[in-house]
Amino acid sequence: MNNIVARIDTLRKLKGLTKKALAKEVGVSQSTFNNWCYSDAMPSITIIENICKALDISVEQFFSSFGNHNTAKSEEKFLDNWRMLSASEKLAVEKVIAAFKEIKVVQND
Repeated sequence: MNNIVARIDTLRKLKGLTKKALAKEVGVSQSTFNNWCYSDAMPSITIIENICKALDISVEQFFSSFGNHNTAKSEEKFLDNWRMLSASEKLAVEKVIAAFKEIKVVQND
């Protein structure tokens, strides 16, 4: 899997979409999407723009992390851990994140 397709896959997981759902939203077949994942094939820039729209990010945001591969790995690890949490554990984590966001807002005021 090349870096661009790996980035799509990471963002897709962060958004909670299946490959099939993202492919449908972008307007490509699931086999086309799978072809990107398991070969050297890559989506065109137009398709990447459509993927960004489906993921609610800008093209700039999509390409911004290419200098930091560790961030993508860290996000993927977080998601893996998140999926193993119970509903009450997820709620606790969400409360912690909300508290950090509030602290950040207060610090910026």
